[in-house]
Amino acid sequence: MKRLFDLSGQLAIVTGGTRGIGAATAMILAEYGADIVVAGRDMARLETVAESIRQLSGRRVLGVAADISREVDVVSLVDKAMGEFGRIDILVNNAGGPARSNIETTSAADWDAVMSANLRGAFLCTREAGRHMLTRGRGAIVNISSLAGVNAVPFAGAYGAAKAGLQNFSQATSTAWASQGIRTNAIAVGVIAHESKVRSSEAVARIAAATPMRRLGTPEEIASIVLFLVSDAASFVTGATILASGGMVDSAPTAS
Repeated sequence: MKRLFDLSGQLAIVTGGTRGIGAATAMILAEYGADIVVAGRDMARLETVAESIRQLSGRRVLGVAADISREVDVVSLVDKAMGEFGRIDILVNNAGGPARSNIETTSAADWDAVMSANLRGAFLCTREAGRHMLTRGRGAIVNISSLAGVNAVPFAGAYGAAKAGLQNFSQATSTAWASQGIRTNAIAVGVIAHESKVRSSEAVARIAAATPMRRLGTPEEIASIVLFLVSDAASFVTGATILASGGMVDSAPTAS
């Protein structure tokens, strides 16, 4: 069983890797043997995360500053990964983020920004990294989606639409590439407690009360699912969206 989770000799790109789910994912993949390229927009935080992973795992880690909604940044990110490691085995499209606004007050610019952060970026990273995976005939891609992409949230129409699109894109990529050795899956994440989601104790209590498990999730719990999906333990899993929400099936009004 341990062998199924062994990622030794593999290279993983994790976007949005400076905090939360991204940082936890980069750490656990390194702990199981993968070298890591961690991408984000804050170079100082990237260097801190990269050094922490090196110290705790002993793996090679490269931090790359990139805005994944910009095509030139994504091309550069993948080129740097190939130049440093010569291969790409795993891609975790984690970068993105919610935006709370009423549909009637959402500007076209705000809509486009949410789509770029949550859907366009994943497409660009998948296309660029996927080309190298196709050459080798092997790869695993995980897209971090949201419960809001499964059940609509009235105050987050753009975000929910982008995440629903990401889940569909995961299925499309799987259908196109599964026969060529590349698996693509998504995780629809519920409400996670981490530093980038500052909530009042009252808000946390409301969300917990609406969750059958009576608590928020942790970045490490989502990272563990990523580990499963990119490992040989999930070798027959592709095109799936795994719901990781503590039992919540409807997007709670306070969840984002």
